[in-house]
Amino acid sequence: MRRVLVAALAISACSQVLGLDDDYLDVSGVAGHGAGGSSASSSSSSSSSGPGGSGGGGGTVTGGGGVGGSAGSAGSGGGILCGQDAQPPGGACPPECTDGCVGGTCNIDCKAVSACVNTTLSCPPGFDCAVSCFNKDSCVGTQIDCPDDHSCHVTCTWTNSCTGTTINCSTEGTCSVICQGHSTACEGTTVNCGENSCTATCTAGGPPPTLVCGSSCQCNGC
Repeated sequence: MRRVLVAALAISACSQVLGLDDDYLDVSGVAGHGAGGSSASSSSSSSSSGPGGSGGGGGTVTGGGGVGGSAGSAGSGGGILCGQDAQPPGGACPPECTDGCVGGTCNIDCKAVSACVNTTLSCPPGFDCAVSCFNKDSCVGTQIDCPDDHSCHVTCTWTNSCTGTTINCSTEGTCSVICQGHSTACEGTTVNCGENSCTATCTAGGPPPTLVCGSSCQCNGC
């Protein structure tokens, strides 16, 4: 401590001899430190601005990747799955469904003798369709128009129940006809298939229905 005090007194004495002012020395030192701080600050500001611009470029690349992902998702999709049907939305049972609706299926009743002779039966949209021609001459000369995108099934039971009947299948739904109970159940019956599976099943022999396969993915007659 004594050495520091002696050194300070010596410096003060020298400055008085030379005619220098202590305040001059102090101000010069402070000014030097101030300039150094300004220079460092300027350098820091210049350095930080460069990486900031580069970061902006990175954001642009990320945006491009997002657009590419969106375009890729558009490629997903699908067509008809052969032998499978879309779930019908169903809803309030339409008046065409004379035998009621069960689980999204519209049931059309042609069970009585000559019940639907020479008529056109149009299955309503939004439902699977089942037509029952269960008696003699039930659907002779009848035209059955299936829904566009759901299944359609026609059952022909007994003598001439579907003689001369025309079945226009769904475009996308499965389509089938069952001929049973008598050998003439499906005599002269024509089935115009859609794009999904199209089948006929015969259990009583006799003339089978004619299947017009067209673009059906699976077409199987009796």
